[in-house]
Amino acid sequence: GFILSYVTYGFYRLLQDLNKKIAIFASTIIGIMAATFGQVAILLLSGAMNFDVLLATLIPFYLFISIIEGFANIIIISAIEKIKPEIMEINKI
Repeated sequence: GFILSYVTYGFYRLLQDLNKKIAIFASTIIGIMAATFGQVAILLLSGAMNFDVLLATLIPFYLFISIIEGFANIIIISAIEKIKPEIMEINKI
């Protein structure tokens, strides 16, 4: 969860000035794929699986999931902005 959260937030911050929907979509994909590569690294270091099996199974699966989740995040965030926009404002202490 650590890799996913920080990578997604970091890339969203980098891309948000271009286009908000593209930033949401791209940062979701990049975050999930970064977490997937972290998971692959952990599995390789532990010796649980070999690299070929991990590339053939985890990477395509999580790429597919990340694309779906990217679209879902756009829909959810757009709906929240229309229904209750004050939720999207971050109040810093």
